[in-house]
Amino acid sequence: MASRRKTMKDRPVEGSSTVSPPGAPIAARQILRQVAVIVVVVVVWTAVLVGYLALTKPSDEAPEATPAPPQGPEVSFSADVLPIFEVRCQSCHGTGRAEAGLSLASHADVIAGSGYGPVVTADSAKTSRLVEIIVSGDMPPG
Repeated sequence: MASRRKTMKDRPVEGSSTVSPPGAPIAARQILRQVAVIVVVVVVWTAVLVGYLALTKPSDEAPEATPAPPQGPEVSFSADVLPIFEVRCQSCHGTGRAEAGLSLASHADVIAGSGYGPVVTADSAKTSRLVEIIVSGDMPPG
């Protein structure tokens, strides 16, 4: 019987573990080693993917809707706004006296604006020049 002579390739390196049985042919060990590496890579990437999906899972709950601001009573120019203009503004911006070309004596006068342009924006207090001047403290004087 011819004895097979062992070469360095047939012996495992000290300190390393072999994936295949010690007597398996070299090609089989290489294939098993490659399969083991592929399995490890697949397991690691699966764990990473599952972790990512767990962290980015969309919430089952719907986001809370912002409640609409409460609706107050309807504002009337003649009942609500004109009395304020009469007390605070019409000494300078009233009938017969319209400083800077602005009269606040009637709804039509307010809508007409001043010599410098419109002072109110319909349905938008935030963009009205008149509101801006009053809130800034520039008017009324004193």
